Amino acid sequence: MLRSKYQFQETKISIRNIILSSASGRNINTKTGECIIYVEIIAFYADGTRKTKRIPTGVTVRPEYWTPDKNGGTISKKDPNSWEKELEIYDKFTKYVHQLTEREKGTWDDSFNPDNLESLDDLFPKVTKTLTDYIDDYITYRKSINTPRGTLKEFTTCKNRIDGYEKSKNVKLTFDDMNLAFSDSFYSYLLKKSFGSGIKLKKGYSSGTIHKTYAILITILNFFYERQEEYNIKLTDKFRNEKFKRGEPSINDPNPMSNSELTTLLKHTFENDTQNKMKERFLFQCSTGIRYSDMFLIKEENIKNDCIDYYPVKTRRKKDNYVSVPLNPLSRSILQKYDYDMSKLMISNQKYNDGLRDMFTVLIEKYPEIFKQTYTSHNGRDTFITDSLASKVDVPTLLKMVGQESYEVMKRYNKVSKELRIQNMELVKEFQVSI
Repeated sequence: MLRSKYQFQETKISIRNIILSSASGRNINTKTGECIIYVEIIAFYADGTRKTKRIPTGVTVRPEYWTPDKNGGTISKKDPNSWEKELEIYDKFTKYVHQLTEREKGTWDDSFNPDNLESLDDLFPKVTKTLTDYIDDYITYRKSINTPRGTLKEFTTCKNRIDGYEKSKNVKLTFDDMNLAFSDSFYSYLLKKSFGSGIKLKKGYSSGTIHKTYAILITILNFFYERQEEYNIKLTDKFRNEKFKRGEPSINDPNPMSNSELTTLLKHTFENDTQNKMKERFLFQCSTGIRYSDMFLIKEENIKNDCIDYYPVKTRRKKDNYVSVPLNPLSRSILQKYDYDMSKLMISNQKYNDGLRDMFTVLIEKYPEIFKQTYTSHNGRDTFITDSLASKVDVPTLLKMVGQESYEVMKRYNKVSKELRIQNMELVKEFQVSI
């Protein structure tokens, strides 16, 4: 009789037919002189332990008619009913082989067991999906509905912070752990967590970063909480307690360019083409307010009625958040130079911001009386919004021009000094400079 082996993650399973005869004869029927043939299934676990299950086949044999071998053994032909017995035990053996094969494939269902085979569940260690397993499932789902890459990155970052916490505590979190005690402990970890390297080593995340981490985690937990029946899980609503969430949302003040900085940048020609293209990208944002994520998607079909019309990637699932920003001489000249196809200026976000840093470093060295800092891609949007407010564009119109829905966001731009608004006002009205 053949012996079969299976692998279930870190658990190995062996199955064979055996008899349990002994020198003392205690496993032998005293009346018939026969002993029972068993299907023996052994689970070998990763920690070196093992568990054995022996299932009687209902077939018996005299010990002297059993021929043992490394695969268990067979009934010798000396047994007058050897053929019939072999068929019967083979039938039982193959049914368990089939069950193990289906389990290995993940398709066995104990609820459908027409042969009334004994359950083997007790041989397999209970595998509980962890919180990070479910976060992976959620990320896969969000990918399937075309969630923007930037948003997916935030989910992955949250998962990595959970993973870091687990390693620091030597635990594996499950939905059962999502309570206020976990929130207290996770908050403490985020406050004290060291990250970075060398001289850039930092300790503790900011209140805004912690708030965002909790907000993303709660978003994921809400998804599964509302689908408990579908996923066959249990998750309490403790994570919805107002004390579960920690940190405060960060409010970054706008950091627009001044009139003198923008004018100087417009007039300056860099020595290499790479930095001149950085200048064009940044000025396009300054003259349109378009985010990095949308800038390179603008093509000729987006130009309608002398406006750039598009759905922002960040909010594209909100079909009413349609953006329409009027062209001006600066944005038009950049579009014309690239045949109304901004994909020709495509660059990764990191390389773009690195390039802007290098570009403004050159300007700081050349015009130290004007430039005091470097800027990022978002500051181009800050510049457009600030200048638009300075030139008396009403807030509802401006919200439509930049794809923003919240009046609260616009309040941040009111913190920009009155002097800067006055300086920028004429530039926004004119924008008569071409590349």
